[in-house]
Amino acid sequence: MAYRYDSDLEFLKRLSSSDLKDLFDTLVYDEDGTLRMNN
Repeated sequence: MAYRYDSDLEFLKRLSSSDLKDLFDTLVYDEDGTLRMNN
């Protein structure tokens, strides 16, 4: 898959590892720590 530039995602390159982990956890887990399941 070829890389496609997206200006809306430019902020990601400025995040620290900790910030990226927090973002990942927010997207992947619910408030109670349960894995989000999208079917």
